[in-house]
Amino acid sequence: MKFPQLVRKYPERFGLAGDEQVTKTVAGLEEQLRRMLEARGIEYARSDGSKQSLTLAELVDRGSALEIAYNPNDCAEIRWGAPEGTEERATCRRHAPEEQRKRMKKYRSWFATRERPH
Repeated sequence: MKFPQLVRKYPERFGLAGDEQVTKTVAGLEEQLRRMLEARGIEYARSDGSKQSLTLAELVDRGSALEIAYNPNDCAEIRWGAPEGTEERATCRRHAPEEQRKRMKKYRSWFATRERPH
């Protein structure tokens, strides 16, 4: 996901010179990545058994929600990062206890930074 930014930061590693060439290349990489993410997806079963389709782009956009979405005490909609107040989340009936949710938020940084806990 961070490859276009890597190219922008270190253009010489990719044989690029000049701001115009770097800008054009990075824009092309970002567009290609977005197209590829929009073209692929998954389907999951919601709490009521209905199917929900998500593109990989939607999953990437839900990245911060997915960092704390692994609790089996939560409904499938929460575990897939469905935003609160949406039709997708309307079928959710099972929620983790508040104490667990607080603990998960505390551990969120481990997933955001991809570091092991201390």
